[in-house]
Amino acid sequence: MGYMVISSSLNPDSKSRLLARAAFHTLQNMGASVQWLDLAERSEAEWRPDLTLGHVVDLYMREKGPLLSPRWRQQIETQAQLFREAWGRDLPVMAIDQTLVDNYVDSRRTGRLTPTKGRTRGVRDGTINAEFRSLKVVFNWGRKRRRPNGRPLLTGNPLDGLTWP
Repeated sequence: MGYMVISSSLNPDSKSRLLARAAFHTLQNMGASVQWLDLAERSEAEWRPDLTLGHVVDLYMREKGPLLSPRWRQQIETQAQLFREAWGRDLPVMAIDQTLVDNYVDSRRTGRLTPTKGRTRGVRDGTINAEFRSLKVVFNWGRKRRRPNGRPLLTGNPLDGLTWP
């Protein structure tokens, strides 16, 4: 089991930051697998308002990935790659709409979009549903995730109100 200690205080001398650092060192000294995440050390570019699909997925995988089981982490990475391939890594998250969803669904059903090169067989609706549910989890994480200024990383989930199989 691994641990992640997160410091979100912007004040370098805050009590919460000192306690988080102490917890990190204690776990390290006990031989535990532990990661340190200090949001104050993040670049401003990571918190810009025009977040892209690739950027949000990368942040999710960096912060949540170590806490996921290897199987779930691999599944998220594979599914995220499909969405990046279909829509582009630089697509602003809030630009995702029903047309993009419909095109993705069609590409997956017909086999034009597959995780394995050379495979041309389409997938069933249950697989497509699972892929969108995973993406929705990533975006919901982004809604709960706070920027250093206190605002949410994402103001909403672009998949809310959209339909897929």
